[in-house]
Amino acid sequence: MCWTVSNRNKAKSEEAGLKYFILGGFSSAFFLYGVALLLVGIGLLLVGFAFKVSLVPFQMWTPDVYEGIPTPVTAYLASIG
Repeated sequence: MCWTVSNRNKAKSEEAGLKYFILGGFSSAFFLYGVALLLVGIGLLLVGFAFKVSLVPFQMWTPDVYEGIPTPVTAYLASIG
């Protein structure tokens, strides 16, 4: 059985992949900028971590991404990634 991260024939799958890529980069930027700062950095670290693990209030992007990708990839992202 061969499956890919996105089904390139479906626009919803392309949108989900783009959202995951952009928001992953966004959260990494917050996290890394928080590492570089001192007192304000603690807040930025928490924001970056909250995006990565989809904590409230940063959970709104997760259902959109998981809905658009194939089931095996959803299982991988929910358990490992």
